Amino acid sequence: MLILALATQAQTADEVEKRIANLPASERAYERFRFWFTQLPPDEQRSPDNQDRYRAYLKQRGFADAEVDSQLTLIEEEGRRSEVARWNRILTADRPAFNTNPNEFLVQMATGRKPGRALDVGMGQGRNTIWLAQQGWDTTGFDPAEKGRRAGAGERREGWRSDSHCDQGLRRFRFRRTTVGPHPVELCQLAWR
Repeated sequence: MLILALATQAQTADEVEKRIANLPASERAYERFRFWFTQLPPDEQRSPDNQDRYRAYLKQRGFADAEVDSQLTLIEEEGRRSEVARWNRILTADRPAFNTNPNEFLVQMATGRKPGRALDVGMGQGRNTIWLAQQGWDTTGFDPAEKGRRAGAGERREGWRSDSHCDQGLRRFRFRRTTVGPHPVELCQLAWR
């Protein structure tokens, strides 16, 4: 089984602030938090005192106590929705800021191998899931960004099924409930039939 992951690009806090300046308040708060959180080493991301540490970070960046409280509330209440909205924005942009071709490393690793099962977590538009399926693999891709999934299927809708409950695709894999990034994963599926 192949499991794929997504890497992020490094930015400074000031670059993030410029990039998010025109977003709604809840999405700005979430993007700011997401930047801070993803800069932490993995063992620190699971720390029980992250809320206090993030509060200190915001105060260091010049936010007043009331603004800090407001941002923490927005993150708590809107975090999952903001993450999906973020990826929907990225995946449906007129000019994609990401590679729309299959990952070269994946192509090198899978070429010449006997097709099997593949799980693509955080599949976005499904570029890797689609390529593997075209090579004969039994693929399942998961991504909560429903607009991004639909944009990826685009002209290739025939042969695809979308199942927001994930029941069919999940039966083929064994999972432990997990957290990816700052929030538990809400899995959705776009799988090759």
